[in-house]
This record gives sequence, structure tokens and C-alpha cells, in this order.
Amino acid sequence: PDLRRNLAGARSFAALMTARAPDAAWPDETVAALLRMPAYVRRAMGTEIVGPRGEAITGNADLAPALQDMPFKVVTGGRDALSDGAALAAAYQAAFPRARVEVYAESGHSPFAEEAARFDAGLEAFVSATAGRPRAAD
Repeated sequence: PDLRRNLAGARSFAALMTARAPDAAWPDETVAALLRMPAYVRRAMGTEIVGPRGEAITGNADLAPALQDMPFKVVTGGRDALSDGAALAAAYQAAFPRARVEVYAESGHSPFAEEAARFDAGLEAFVSATAGRPRAAD
């Protein structure tokens, strides 16, 4: 309920989202987007993982088997202040050997914004390469 505390938290978190802001408006736009999120979502971005009704949210490990036969691409940032992008990429590659995994060495947590043209081209190529591919039978 403390607006100043929420604003300070959003500013701190926004600063961690990129290794370099893609433009001058990014920090303010990110703070505004963070403050528009429901409180339970903002709490979940820290250490408290709860849903909108206070229910505990667990990891998504149970979903991993469903991803094994699906086209899957992961992009991480090599300069991510929120996680180790290279280690995360290696973990995804180990868990999903068929996945396409890329580390954008100069990006932070938001390669889609920091290297938008590269990200968009890579996503378009991935979608084009996988479009129309039959999925494994359920």
C-alpha cells in the first residue's frame, strides 16, 4: 500500500532489466508497466510466489515433458543482472537438447528490447523454420 516504496522498488527492478536501456523512455515506461501489474505479480517477481488468491505457486517442472517434442527457443542475456544468462542457457540446452538456445552476450534481462532487430529476425527465422511442422502425437 506504500506508493513511495512501490515506486522505489519498481525503479530498482527496472534498472536491472537491461544492461543498457534501448532508449531514453525505457526506464520510465518499465516503471509504469511494473506499477500497472497486480501486487501479487510484483510479489512473485521477488521471493514470495503466491497467486491472486494467496495460493502458493510452485515451479513448472511438471510442464517440461510436454515441451520435449515442441519447437522451443530460448534467448538469454549474457549480462543479465537477474540471472546468469549463460548458465541458464546451458541448463535449458541440457534439459531440452532439441531446443534452440541463444545467448545475446551484450544484453541484460531484455534481449528483445536491447537487441530488438536481432531478436525479431531470430524469432521470425525460428517461426518460419518451425511453421507447419507436425507436433508429436499426444
